Amino acid sequence: MKRTLSRRAFIRVICFALAVLIAAGGLTFSAWQRTKKLELYLTNTYQHAFSELTTNIEEINTSLQKGLYATSPAMLSAICTNLSSKASAAQMALGEIPYSHVSLGKTSDFIARVGDYTTALSRRAAAQETLSDVDRENIRSLSGIATNLSQSLLNLQSDINAGAITLENLDQAKKRLSGAEKQEVTGSSTGDMQEIEHEFPEMPTLVYDGPFSSQLENQSSKILENLPEISQAKAQENAALFLGLKTDQLHFAFKGEGKIPTYRFSADETGGQKYIEVTQKGGKILSFNDSRTVGKTIYTPKDCVQIAHAFLDQHGFSCMAENYWTTYQGIVTVNFAYTQGGVTCYPDLIKISIAADTGQLVGFDASSYTMNHTARAIPAPKIAEPQARKLIASDLTILSQGLAIIPTQGKNERFCYEYKCGSMDGKHYLLYINAATGVQEQILILLEDENGTLVL
Repeated sequence: MKRTLSRRAFIRVICFALAVLIAAGGLTFSAWQRTKKLELYLTNTYQHAFSELTTNIEEINTSLQKGLYATSPAMLSAICTNLSSKASAAQMALGEIPYSHVSLGKTSDFIARVGDYTTALSRRAAAQETLSDVDRENIRSLSGIATNLSQSLLNLQSDINAGAITLENLDQAKKRLSGAEKQEVTGSSTGDMQEIEHEFPEMPTLVYDGPFSSQLENQSSKILENLPEISQAKAQENAALFLGLKTDQLHFAFKGEGKIPTYRFSADETGGQKYIEVTQKGGKILSFNDSRTVGKTIYTPKDCVQIAHAFLDQHGFSCMAENYWTTYQGIVTVNFAYTQGGVTCYPDLIKISIAADTGQLVGFDASSYTMNHTARAIPAPKIAEPQARKLIASDLTILSQGLAIIPTQGKNERFCYEYKCGSMDGKHYLLYINAATGVQEQILILLEDENGTLVL
């Protein structure tokens, strides 16, 4: 006998079926959410790993290039210590990259070899040994590999940041990297590189701006130590005079209580704001920044350097010599160092920024100058210049020389011979030989182009 469902039973079945479908849909949606969260986590991990790996490979290459010209055990030891640290960091970053069937074993082997080799060199430096010709050739070869690998990683990172590479085509990215590793040292990397600003979006560091002006911790200002405290009203007057404004155009913002206590003021202007800091002791202008957008370029970098120099003269900063400049988004920033008796005193720095559309001041930073400036008792060199010159690697050509005072990591100062040198591949270096001991104190790499000079 054929049985049929009553209308009520039929409705119950339909409702039950819908409930099952809704529950299944909810579970599916929940699973989809978990999958998307996991995918986002993996993507972020992947991007972070590539960023860390790229940065550390670039820094390994930089240190290898400096190592070519280390002629003292102390300098060699310092460079090797840095290389070992960067190799460890690069290996950790490499371990964060998700794997499938494509291995990055060659990259891992290269990083490990750099770490092992530089550790061995460091032990030899501790025994007061210097680099042999074979060592220099090995370092040069490692640097060539690091250059190609760094360029390949930069290409990949650009694609990652642009969204061209995702988890779905991760294997393809790793295949490209593996292919890049197989190139000869003298070959060029495949693919077009993004503009360097894509990788370094912040204002690039001027030469001496990083290495020679960051030694401010645990110090007190030499200029301000014997000067009296001033009132907020007096500080506002000094700020207005510096900017060529009326006092009531400035508004008090707050008191800064950093290494150098200051009063901070602001002024509203069309297109941006001005900010200025005045020291609580002595009423010196410590810094100034104008946030306006710069328009069409009218003034050349040379013009802006001259304007910056005239500004310093006008405000009583004498004996300041221009070092290097850089331009970014229409602003030319110039570093000036104090000179005493023909000796460049790099701790006493002032940084001036000029807008190339109007030639007006848009930035002023006297932090290093305020912290370090003093009249120094500079001795005569104990090491004759020809003797110091012998510590310059034979395959470098000396382009210019002079005397300079540079700061050390220990917050001290060293009196040095300064040599600007050129290598056979067209790169420029600055090398510093201690004028009292003959020890090699510092090596810097200069990158010079139409946008100015960068330091590595």
